[in-house]
Amino acid sequence: MKRFLTVLAILSFVFNIAFIAIYIHSRIKLRKCFVPEEVQKYRDKDWFKKIGSSRRESRKLSSELDKEKDHFFEELRKESFNESELVDLKKVIVKRQAELEEFLIQQLISIRKEMTAEEARGFFAFRPDRHRYDRRPDTRKPEMNRRNN
Repeated sequence: MKRFLTVLAILSFVFNIAFIAIYIHSRIKLRKCFVPEEVQKYRDKDWFKKIGSSRRESRKLSSELDKEKDHFFEELRKESFNESELVDLKKVIVKRQAELEEFLIQQLISIRKEMTAEEARGFFAFRPDRHRYDRRPDTRKPEMNRRNN
């Protein structure tokens, strides 16, 4: 019985170590993949580090925009709604969206001031919305493939 419990304890210990190793490996791998490969080469630049410094402000603006959108949809769900109030909420949403876009554009302009022309060509050529993060082959017909357009 003592031998069985020893083997069971060793197996439990080994599986715990394996799960911890898998967790650590996945966290490291996810952190590397967070920045797409095309942008990885710029990670050590001062201007690249500046991108994350304004994250708190952009999240605040984005949060305010999301709250206004939620409020708008709450008004739409009501059985009896006030159309003028919905129009007012729409104006607020558009204003918040414009504030967020203005902030993000100003950040890009300030970062661009610190780049060389070659860095700007490489960095701004990459647009996440135009690239797929998964590396699975695209099985769509060529005329339907957005990456070719």
